[in-house]
Amino acid sequence: MLKKAGRWLRILGFDCAFPESEDDDAILEQASNRGLVLLTKDEELIARARKAGIRVFGVTKVHNVKQVAEIMNAFCLKPPSTLTPTKCASCNGLLRRAKKGEVSGKVHKNVLANRRAFWVCANCGHIFWKGSHWERIEDEFRLIRKELAKLD
Repeated sequence: MLKKAGRWLRILGFDCAFPESEDDDAILEQASNRGLVLLTKDEELIARARKAGIRVFGVTKVHNVKQVAEIMNAFCLKPPSTLTPTKCASCNGLLRRAKKGEVSGKVHKNVLANRRAFWVCANCGHIFWKGSHWERIEDEFRLIRKELAKLD
């Protein structure tokens, strides 16, 4: 339900775990066992979490940018001053800079020839670079910052 917002929290450098199951009981158990704050829009799940003593935050916004800003504001999370890849959007692992030689043969030759900076997830091995999609990511980052400023 909030997967896109969760991926954005990771892009911004914050830890964010996703449910290992779609079953509400399993979600509550995961949050309880790992001491996580449950982020959800599901009113029934919010009530069950509160009754079980699990920390929960009910997201009220619909649009992704507003959801991310709402979550960051609620937990006093400050956005980075610049957007630099630090967390894997797929698995939450830490990213580390990689040299071209390390990713050679693992990315398309045009990507290798036209990009200078690469990051590799220490957990899943996913390779990242600032490609043509990066401009859209930076645009959304600016929108999140604007939305956060409105909430101050």
